[in-house]
Order: sequence, then structure tokens, then C-alpha cells
Amino acid sequence: MALADILHKTVTGTLFAVTIVGCAYIGVGSYDLLQRRKARQVQQQKEVDEFMEVKSRQANLIRQQKEQDDD
Repeated sequence: MALADILHKTVTGTLFAVTIVGCAYIGVGSYDLLQRRKARQVQQQKEVDEFMEVKSRQANLIRQQKEQDDD
């Protein structure tokens, strides 16, 4: 009976440890994924802002050229 108790406790303890490690692994992976998404979103927003700034400058230059041509 002692051997069965030792095996039972060992298997139960191992399963518990594996479960805890698995949950921690999933938690760390989820956190990393969220951080990567956030960084990607910030980078995409910067690119959009730069694009809109360039388009705005181009529109202003075209408007200025039209005003000069009209004069």
C-alpha cells in the first residue's frame, strides 16, 4: 500500500506541476502576444500619420502652385 501511495502522490504532484507550468506558459505567451500587437499597432499608426502628413504637404503644395498659376 505504501508503494501505491507514493506512486499516487508522485503522479498527482507531477500532473499538478505540469498544469501550473502549462498555465504559466499560456499566460506568458498571451502577454507577449498582446505586447507584440500593441507594438505593431503603434508602428502602423505612425506609418499612417506619416502618410497623412505627406499627403497633406502635397495637397498644400498643389494648392500653392495653383494659387501662383492663377496670379
